[in-house]
Amino acid sequence: MMRVSLLTVPFDPFERIWSLGPDFNRQRQHVPNLGITALVNWMEKSGYSRQECDFYDLDLLVPTFEEIEKYFKDYQPDVVGLSGVVSTSYSNVKMIASLIRKVAPQAMIVVGGNMTSGATVLLKKTATDLCVVGDGEVPWVGILDHVKHHGLQVHGVLKHHADNGI
Repeated sequence: MMRVSLLTVPFDPFERIWSLGPDFNRQRQHVPNLGITALVNWMEKSGYSRQECDFYDLDLLVPTFEEIEKYFKDYQPDVVGLSGVVSTSYSNVKMIASLIRKVAPQAMIVVGGNMTSGATVLLKKTATDLCVVGDGEVPWVGILDHVKHHGLQVHGVLKHHADNGI
């Protein structure tokens, strides 16, 4: 069975959130991540089970580096999807991708969301393997199907084409 992990990435750098203290996090307005919800729903419609996917809401939980590291050491996902909604989460994406690569080196790291408008930078400067630009449901399932049938090796670039899904 494939192990997939989907994560939200906080807008603010973790250091800033932590420095504001626990009361700040309790007072923040938390908006559900509709992108992650859409991906999970599309996965289910495409034959993947909820047992194959774990959602770790970093934006809500604001875990420590040690907690994130323990999660990935224990879970050992095959594919990780990071939802980078805005460019201010770049430092968090870079940190999280690096941590994943260290403790789950076989995992394919995929970034989606508005942050991927800077896909070239993400691919060159972080441990990200793939970026999905635009609506992610069809490409996400295409990536999972690729991993399911061909393993974690990526040959070339996976591109989304509206006319044929991938």
